[in-house]
Amino acid sequence: MPARRRLSSLTWVCFVAGYLPFVVPASAADAGDPNRLKPHQAISVGPPPRSPAVFDPDPNKLSLPTNAPPATNWSRRISISTNAPPVPPPQFNPDPGASLLPPTNAAPPLFRDDAVLPPGFTPPAVPPEQALPRLDVRQGEIVPPRPASPGGFGLEPLPKDLELPRENTRRNLKIDREFDLPEYSLRSDGYPTNTQPRLDRWRIGFVPWKRYTSGVTEQPYETPEPLLWHPYQQSVLKGDVPIIGQDIFLNLTASTQTEVEFRRVPTASGVSAAVPGAYEFYGESEQIGIQNNLAFSVELFKGETVFKPVEWAVKLEPVLNINYLNARETGVVSPDPRGSIGGNNNTPPPGNGFVLDPGDIDALLNGQVGPADSFRAQRNTVRTKNYFALQQAFGEIHLRDLSDNYDFIALRGGNQPFNSDFRGFIFNDINLGARVFGNWRNNRFQYNVAGFDMREKDTNSELNTFDDRDQEVAIANFYWQDFLWKGYTAQWSFHANLDHSGTHYDRNGNIVRPAPIGTVREHDVNAFYLGWAGDGHIGRVNVSHAFYQVLGDDSLNGLAGRPVNINAQ
Repeated sequence: MPARRRLSSLTWVCFVAGYLPFVVPASAADAGDPNRLKPHQAISVGPPPRSPAVFDPDPNKLSLPTNAPPATNWSRRISISTNAPPVPPPQFNPDPGASLLPPTNAAPPLFRDDAVLPPGFTPPAVPPEQALPRLDVRQGEIVPPRPASPGGFGLEPLPKDLELPRENTRRNLKIDREFDLPEYSLRSDGYPTNTQPRLDRWRIGFVPWKRYTSGVTEQPYETPEPLLWHPYQQSVLKGDVPIIGQDIFLNLTASTQTEVEFRRVPTASGVSAAVPGAYEFYGESEQIGIQNNLAFSVELFKGETVFKPVEWAVKLEPVLNINYLNARETGVVSPDPRGSIGGNNNTPPPGNGFVLDPGDIDALLNGQVGPADSFRAQRNTVRTKNYFALQQAFGEIHLRDLSDNYDFIALRGGNQPFNSDFRGFIFNDINLGARVFGNWRNNRFQYNVAGFDMREKDTNSELNTFDDRDQEVAIANFYWQDFLWKGYTAQWSFHANLDHSGTHYDRNGNIVRPAPIGTVREHDVNAFYLGWAGDGHIGRVNVSHAFYQVLGDDSLNGLAGRPVNINAQ
């Protein structure tokens, strides 16, 4: 999807020094009456809520003790002592019985049993601020908050318009914002210096910015203005900028696809081989096929599709096909060995009468003797066709949103692509039909209900034609993301194939329906497919699976030669 820039609605935009201010003036009606009910507001009419003093959500609650502090603002109170200071203790005497010792001049006893004291300990001096007595001692205490007093900041009584109960309360409703304002008006007064009004917010552009500093390498946003066309920068023709108004975009896409196939398949020489007399049953099997599709799609849609789906869309995609086939045997480009249908002139196959010795075989095989000597490399074995088809042509309309997150339901009708499951096992085609699709539950669920009236395919290009194929297909599927496991998406589907195609020959003259196997007669096939598929991962294991049960009936099976019931897995 092309990258788009999405901005909110505005009336005018000024670009000042790299900033983008958005200004939306108030309407005259709102300015005249500030109490006027606005379109996005409503007045309550139900019973008003009761005040917290009356309302008790848990009347049977128990008062359980808790250590959690109350959810209020506690404070710290400081007090200073005024009593008499404490009296210092008397001189501390660690040995009060020292006076009972004998005098020091007495004769020492014969045996001494007194213990020798260690050296005396002198304690450090007490700091002056801690010495006793101390006056005016300061202490702190944590106290609970006091009841609110009238006039306290932050605790003043509520005004009358905010007290409970309140009646006729005004509330703002959800605004369904529209991001398009097709009409703008500029202010009549002047603008600030170095500013420039811009009527179109999409063409404000990016500020010039350079990713690298070398000066010679890539510069993604070398110009702030959107261009008409550019593959990497903002451009009008790939849907980055509206082409009409503020939300109608045009997306042009050109593409080419070329397939070259070299194959060798068993090829019957038929009743007339490319080189007569060269082979008896099987001819040369080499074939070269080239398919080229040149497509050009035009998509016009309304809506800014970053966060929400489109409101409506129209898409056309014409395709020009050129296909080339070069085979080594007749009967490949056409069942008529004389060449393609419409160009036969009843020319008899070449003869081989000039082959007189083994050396003449090479001239016969390569058609070097004359134009009638071999069918090889002529219109009998070479075909170049071109075909022009309107491959896609559909319209889409947004029916409604299902949630605020842009869950939606939409309708699409016309020649449209559709893949009915993860791998396209049952239906993956571009065909004429109608489809209802959308999502739900924040995009967790996706759903499709589609019906197709199948068109014939061109024989050589496999593109759509306008011819009816007499086949109807009905499909319904449902996707569930994160089903049972996160990362795993489950899908359930139903297919109904009602094929009443009759007899049909392709553009080369080969019979296609009924299949040329067994009993070749017209018959109807009604088949119904019930399927369960999944894709994603379950934990660390990647999962991808599909299972289908097919029921129905075939009015005449070519191999069985009778009606049969269908029961297959």
